[in-house]
Amino acid sequence: MTAALIGLLGVLVGSWLSELFRRQNRIELYSSKVFEHRLEAYEGLFSRLRDVETALFKIIEDETGTPDERHNKGVVEGFKVITYTDEKAFYLNEEVTVHCCGTIVGSADVIAEPPGKKRDKMISHLRSEFRRAMELIRAESGITEINKYWQAVSKAELSSPIIEYYRKVKADWEAKQK
Repeated sequence: MTAALIGLLGVLVGSWLSELFRRQNRIELYSSKVFEHRLEAYEGLFSRLRDVETALFKIIEDETGTPDERHNKGVVEGFKVITYTDEKAFYLNEEVTVHCCGTIVGSADVIAEPPGKKRDKMISHLRSEFRRAMELIRAESGITEINKYWQAVSKAELSSPIIEYYRKVKADWEAKQK
C-alpha cells in the first residue's frame, strides 16, 4: 500500500514538474521573440529620435522664415517620432514613449522663443531631455545592462587621453546636474 502511494505521488510530482518545465520552456521561447521585436523597436526609436533632434536644432538655429513656418517644420519633424511610437506601441514602454514625445512637443516652445538668455536656457534643457531620452531607451531596451555584462566578460580596460578627458568632462557634467 505504501509503495502504491509513493508511486502515485511520484507520478503526480513528475507530471507537475513536467508541466512546470514545459511552461518555462515556452516562456523562454516567447521571450526571445519578444526581445528581438522590442530591440528592433527601440533601435528604430533611437535612430528616429537622433534624426529629429538634429533637424529640430537646425530649425532652432535657423532664424530665417516666419515663426509659423519654423513651427510647422518642427511639427513635421516631430511627427516622425510620434507616429513611429504609435506604430510600435506594442513593444515600447509607455513611459519612455511619453518622455520622447514630450521632449519633442517641448521643442515647439524653444522654436517660438526669441533669441536671448531664456532661449539659451531652454536650448540647454532641451538638449538634456534628448540626452535623457537616449539613456532611457538604452536602459529599457537592455543595452545598458548588456554593455555592462560585455565589459565584465571582456575585462577590457579602455584608456586613451581622449577617453580620460571624456570621463572627466562627463563626471563634471553629472556633478552639475545633481
